[in-house]
Amino acid sequence: ATTVLELSLHDIEATRRAAEIVGPLGVSPPLVEGTRIELAVQDGPDSLIEALRRIDRAGLVLASVALREPSLDDVFLTLTGHRASADPSGGRPPPGDAERRSDAEGVLSQRVPR
Repeated sequence: ATTVLELSLHDIEATRRAAEIVGPLGVSPPLVEGTRIELAVQDGPDSLIEALRRIDRAGLVLASVALREPSLDDVFLTLTGHRASADPSGGRPPPGDAERRSDAEGVLSQRVPR
């Protein structure tokens, strides 16, 4: 899984120029939507610093910047090729769970004398 640099500029032309400037830092071409650029990189902090240097040298002004590290789901997807299931049991309670739940409910519903 890769880290994503998110860069926003103030206008479309500046965004296009910035995408050309920082594009070579990415593991794939940058995704440009309006005035926002997303760029997947391998070494997040180092790539962010280099991207900021290049943008500054070009005289461009950023509106915002963010560094998004991969989530555990992203890493799992990269390693296995599929998303992790939210409910690995398929909705079935584990064996013995119903008995434990009824025991716990019984304990919770008992009142303690004062």
